[in-house]
Amino acid sequence: MRADKEKMIKNEIALLRGIVNGTIDIPDNAVVISDPEHYRTLMTPKRLELIRIIQRRHPKSVNELSRLSKRLKQAVTRDLKALEKYDIVSLTKAGRKVIPKVKRKVILFSLHLGVTQGLEGHPSSSLPEPA
Repeated sequence: MRADKEKMIKNEIALLRGIVNGTIDIPDNAVVISDPEHYRTLMTPKRLELIRIIQRRHPKSVNELSRLSKRLKQAVTRDLKALEKYDIVSLTKAGRKVIPKVKRKVILFSLHLGVTQGLEGHPSSSLPEPA
């Protein structure tokens, strides 16, 4: 299991390095958030938990997701709407139910550090070298 995780991390680093270098196009299952402040406010621990639950448990409704996360439906709905705005999740109506699904598997964000530039301006040396 540990070898699988290490291989996955190496693959993710290679993907990110290729995207930063411009040798790999951003995948369709990725979303880019160019403002670190948006990332900080968007990806809260509770929202990350919702994403994990959706990926692992595949709830059939927001009500079920609310039960699984042990959170109020109103709070879950608010967080899902924020994630939907950034195209990270989709909310599909099926009769009276709303079914949440994770749309993006990769979230990239730029570290501006006081400058306004996109991913193409970042050196690949900012990524760790594969072991």
